[in-house]
Amino acid sequence: MLKVLLISLISLGCQTRIEAKEKQEVVKFEKERTLVLSGTVAGNAVVLANQILTMAKVTTDEKVEKKPIYLIINSPGGNVYAGGIMMSSMKAAKLRGYKFICGVSFIAASMAFSILDACDVRYALDSSKLLFHSAAIGGVQRVNMFDALEIYNMLAKINGPLVERLLESTGMDKEIFAMAFYQEKLWDAIEFKEHCKNGYINIVTDYQGLDGINLY
Repeated sequence: MLKVLLISLISLGCQTRIEAKEKQEVVKFEKERTLVLSGTVAGNAVVLANQILTMAKVTTDEKVEKKPIYLIINSPGGNVYAGGIMMSSMKAAKLRGYKFICGVSFIAASMAFSILDACDVRYALDSSKLLFHSAAIGGVQRVNMFDALEIYNMLAKINGPLVERLLESTGMDKEIFAMAFYQEKLWDAIEFKEHCKNGYINIVTDYQGLDGINLY
């Protein structure tokens, strides 16, 4: 009995050390190849889109090393069109053989979360916040039944592909995903990781190599 108890305590201690090690992980970014998306997604995303295409040089020379493009995200979301332009440039860079390594400093919500989802490797600080939600229309004061039906159909066309993409990429349970998606749940990064498939997002305590860059 004592032997079994000792083995259990040792196993628990090992597991605790492994969990602590995972939580204390620090990731290094390459400063010269790091871009920052900070504040509301708007014209800044269009600027970043152009910078991404500049960094993702077109070449057929196999000797040229295609280094990853690093992106720090701290944004509550914003303009869908501006974010879409940035995601299009990311897609073009991927087709050229470049990968995106992205890290959340404080928050990645709404359109900013979609940009995070488009990355190849994702990190978040243990204090970060994450949020995704369904498409919505703001500023509507009064609509009749026919207008409401038209709005519903339009949003359904947007939400359908969005739900499929996020469910596949995150690997989240459908019921938990639906609750978060439609109720706009603000996730703590650690809790979010627990509900995603292994490897979707990694929790770290710091981003190294970015001295002099404002992460917030």
